[in-house]
Amino acid sequence: MNNGKTIPAIGQGTWKSTTEVAGAVECALTEGGYRHIDTAFNYRNEDAVGLGIKRAMEKGVKREDIFVTSKIWVPYLDRVEEHSHLLPFGNGTVVIPKSVTNSRIVENGKSAVTLAPEDLQELNDLHKTEGIHRTSKPKWGIDLGFPDFDFC
Repeated sequence: MNNGKTIPAIGQGTWKSTTEVAGAVECALTEGGYRHIDTAFNYRNEDAVGLGIKRAMEKGVKREDIFVTSKIWVPYLDRVEEHSHLLPFGNGTVVIPKSVTNSRIVENGKSAVTLAPEDLQELNDLHKTEGIHRTSKPKWGIDLGFPDFDFC
């Protein structure tokens, strides 16, 4: 970011989470060490995400250490600044792009992470390891295995 901070590449996703999302966000921040939470207006759970962040802050996690990435639904693109103060994520900074153009979308979509073919294969094989389960197979065909965290 232009302030010198880096958003962690791995974050706690909240898509398709409803009532349990507050507890999941709190646990990710306090027990899992996550500092990046991903959500969106259209997930319709941002209030619960905010509650999870609030609970984590009550347990000592600093708000300035938490990055929340959110997406706004297309019909509201012309009113982002008008409603940004309504986001339920505590006293954070809302970063609003100066412009959204095709060239910026392409530029922002470039990955800072480049994986060698053997690393991609290792990711594909990771879910075969004991204690690991595959949680997703994205459209691009890479199996991503993530630890089955039992501490929450």
